[in-house]
Amino acid sequence: DPMQGLAGVSYARVAELSRVRALRQEAMLKQALALHQDGNDQESIRVLERFLHEFITGPLRPDGQALLADILPGVVEGLIDAGESLQALVLVERNRDLLINSRIAPRFLKKLADGFVGLTLYTRAARVLQYLIDAGAPPSRESVYVPLAETFVRLGEADRLERLVREYESGFPRGDDRAVLRGMWAETLLGQGDVVGAVRALPARMAYGSPDLERLLARIHWEADNMTVVASCLKNIDLAENVHVYSSELLLRGEALVNLKRYQEALPVFKALSGVPEVAVRARYRLAGVLAALGREKQGRTLFEELAQDTGAGQWAVLAGEALKDLDLGALNNR
Repeated sequence: DPMQGLAGVSYARVAELSRVRALRQEAMLKQALALHQDGNDQESIRVLERFLHEFITGPLRPDGQALLADILPGVVEGLIDAGESLQALVLVERNRDLLINSRIAPRFLKKLADGFVGLTLYTRAARVLQYLIDAGAPPSRESVYVPLAETFVRLGEADRLERLVREYESGFPRGDDRAVLRGMWAETLLGQGDVVGAVRALPARMAYGSPDLERLLARIHWEADNMTVVASCLKNIDLAENVHVYSSELLLRGEALVNLKRYQEALPVFKALSGVPEVAVRARYRLAGVLAALGREKQGRTLFEELAQDTGAGQWAVLAGEALKDLDLGALNNR
């Protein structure tokens, strides 16, 4: 509206020239409103920010804050959608306290948090998400715990993760995300070397039934030297279909089974892993030992001999040579 634009210019003149504080305050607020009504929201925001900076007190300050809080979400959301996340987040940073303390739509705040995460500003994302939890009603609040936990994982804040897990379990005792949240907490502790804490954070009963959590549980209990749990957690990995995808986990299962002297179960695991280049040498060494332990010494010896002569086998070639000596010594003692 051209007349609306002219009104904005007139208000700007009054705001600039008037020596009466109350008149300048009213004119600047009306200038911002005219710009907003004219569709020039970014300029309106600039005027409102100056208004709030210049007029720390006054009867119209709450109106200015309310107008800015009303305009900001749409502008910020538009900038994020246009790929201008950095510009959007600079704008938010300048007005963060106002946004957090206003009744802003949860959808906008979630998008804002996503923007912070996209720029790896996890502390800021956590602050916005925490506000959503603190201010939200239970149905919408429940869905925010996992995104907030993800920011704590990125920040390596195990203590905050623990508090979040306890809070979730208290507020949503049958919530669907209990196991996932505990998995995040446990994995963070494991990454920090707190194996005992990780075992406590993820009870086995909560992990069973979720392949991702079962694999995490196996890694935790491998470090805790609990081979029975390791073998149990990884028993459902399909050797035919997933040996290449989960070779590291299957290697743990095979090692755990050898440790438990369950050689018959370990045999197909190491046979399958022998065909995976990344772990083939180690798997062949273990396979040779399993064959020997099952009384198939000739086959085991043949594999050990091949490994001992393999110039690319590194330490496993040396170990294979030692195993051959042990086999020879055993045969000599049995004569």
